[in-house]
Amino acid sequence: MRDQSRLFIASDANADGLLETAWKAARKPARGGILNLICIAEPLEVLATELESIAERLTVILPWGSLLRAVAAPEATSLLQIASLCSSKANIEIVFSFDPHRDAAEHGLALLTLMGDTSLRDCQKFTDELAFRLSMCRQCHLGN
Repeated sequence: MRDQSRLFIASDANADGLLETAWKAARKPARGGILNLICIAEPLEVLATELESIAERLTVILPWGSLLRAVAAPEATSLLQIASLCSSKANIEIVFSFDPHRDAAEHGLALLTLMGDTSLRDCQKFTDELAFRLSMCRQCHLGN
């Protein structure tokens, strides 16, 4: 975020999730503040409408709630909303954590099985249908 020629946007549907980030960004640059970062507390469907085609790069890091459901399930409508934020040559990177027991209960993801051979093929098929180019999809296992 030190590239002053770019604008960075932090977003969370829950404003409380942005409080610390906004507070740190508002500090003086000498104290770690970031002048080219804005925080927006809006859900994806609002961002998709208001910020259409703005992003050259979009990163979703450890989403929860409806955004986790959108990328883990995945849902065509939500993926199209994510894509609508991007310019035609943008890169989208999505990093998420999924625990079948925790997330099925908390986010209504039922008995979702992620990243097996079948879901990798399904992921590619799904992105092809939506005109996305999937460059990598992998599962990382963390020790218990």
